[in-house]
Amino acid sequence: MRRNCPFKNNSMNINRNQFKDIVLEWWKGVGSSEPSTLDVYAFVRDFIDNSGKVVVNKDDEPYRLRTLELYAWNLIRYGSFQTPSAGKKKARQKPEEMLKTDRQLISAKEDVRLLSKKYKAAIDALEEKDAQVRAYEATSAISNDIVHIEPKMSGNKSESTAFLLLSDWHLEESVDPDTVYGLNEYTIDICHQRLVKVCQNALKVIQAQRHNEQIKNLVLWFGGDLITGYIHEELMEENLISPTQATMKAEELMCIVIEFFSRYGGFDEIRIVCSPGNHGRTTKKIRVSTGYKNSFEWMAYNNVARHMGVKAPNTDLNWTIAKSLYTYVEVYDKINRFWHGDNIRYQGGIGGVTVPLIKAIHRANETIKANYNFMGHFHTWIHPPGCTINGSLIGWGAYADRIGAPKEEPVQGLQLLSKQYGYTLKIPIYCK
Repeated sequence: MRRNCPFKNNSMNINRNQFKDIVLEWWKGVGSSEPSTLDVYAFVRDFIDNSGKVVVNKDDEPYRLRTLELYAWNLIRYGSFQTPSAGKKKARQKPEEMLKTDRQLISAKEDVRLLSKKYKAAIDALEEKDAQVRAYEATSAISNDIVHIEPKMSGNKSESTAFLLLSDWHLEESVDPDTVYGLNEYTIDICHQRLVKVCQNALKVIQAQRHNEQIKNLVLWFGGDLITGYIHEELMEENLISPTQATMKAEELMCIVIEFFSRYGGFDEIRIVCSPGNHGRTTKKIRVSTGYKNSFEWMAYNNVARHMGVKAPNTDLNWTIAKSLYTYVEVYDKINRFWHGDNIRYQGGIGGVTVPLIKAIHRANETIKANYNFMGHFHTWIHPPGCTINGSLIGWGAYADRIGAPKEEPVQGLQLLSKQYGYTLKIPIYCK
């Protein structure tokens, strides 16, 4: 049997003469004097496709499709399977005639392919239109039922606590615009201006949200690296003032922030949580158990706590100044974990800080289970699972450019914890 034969799976056989009668009967019904190659080939293909039980055999072998097409075309044009003979000797088809026939065959096949493609496209278009009509009818039926939605004003507002995240100021560190392509500049005065903007913008957001819910309490987190210090030799050249001078300036700025929210915030209580950073240490290497004893920032937190106890009589100020790595503060029924974040090491790995952070949170939860985590250090406002990482006040600098860190605007964070719904809004507070 020949391969790729379209008839080999059929069961009924007819001979060439029977096939001849079928072709001539069809042509008689057409009633045309001049055969069309396209019509003849289409008839043969249709005849074969729709005659699943018919097989044309020659010596028990099926004819090829092209042979049947040529046979049918010759039958209609010449009345026989072959072209007319010249005398007793059959005339052989000239090469140019064979080429012409082949071209006609190719053209006919292409016409059939294009017609099939257009037919399919038309069917698809009709189906799409039908789907649109059904969708329109369905939505029309729904829209007739919904006439108007009445606004619902709740008489009893839910309660939330605001968290303002302030970290990574690096107040005495300078950023020369020429070192960062003119995209940023940072001085002590600019630090002061940005912090003022943070306070003003954060209070705007809180006041706007108070139209929907009660916000009576504020958690104010000073998350470390308020100063840059001298932990690297290069910083001794670049910093605008010394670590002790920077610590005094940090105390002044902290007092400004606390007094602002105490006077204008309208809070019943401000819980001030303080976490030392890694830049504010007095030693070259990081201390573990005695880290707080060697921290300019830890000293600043205690100085401000003593000073503001007298300066803010209108608001309850409750201080939590960390000596350990983590600080835990309970608000409503949620345990919140605060820490600077310099113990997380990822060294630029795939996935960034997320994978080592999740591992660190898992380890910490084995000791004390926390519902949520707040940290800084990475100068990027992001929200991995169960955590908020704060941005920075200094913004993008030469070091960030060197390690390939993406440019991020100076930003601090504001977050709300609803008594009813849990952790809700997470809002970046821009300060430029």
